[in-house]
Amino acid sequence: MDGKREHAEELLKNVEWKASFLNVKVEKAIEEGNVTEKILEYAKKNDLIIIGVGRKFAHLHYVGHVTKAVITHSPVPVISVHYLKRRWEKRLQAK
Repeated sequence: MDGKREHAEELLKNVEWKASFLNVKVEKAIEEGNVTEKILEYAKKNDLIIIGVGRKFAHLHYVGHVTKAVITHSPVPVISVHYLKRRWEKRLQAK
C-alpha cells in the first residue's frame, strides 16, 4: 500500500470516529480523479455535504477552491466547517 492511500485511510478513520459522537453515518470511499466532480457525484446520492473550509491564516478562514466549487454546484445543502482541535481533545479525554 502506498503512503497516500494509508494517509487517506487514517483520515477516514478519524472522520468516522468523530462522527460517532454525533451518531452520524459516514459513507467512506477513496477515489481518484477530479475531487470536485467526485464529491458532487456523492452529493446526488445523499441529503447533505459537510466539507472543510480550508486553511486558517491570521485568525481568518480561507475557503479553498474545491470547497467553493462544491458549495456553488451542489444539488444538496452544504455545511462548511473548520477544524476544532480543542473540542475534539476534550471529547477524546472524556471517552
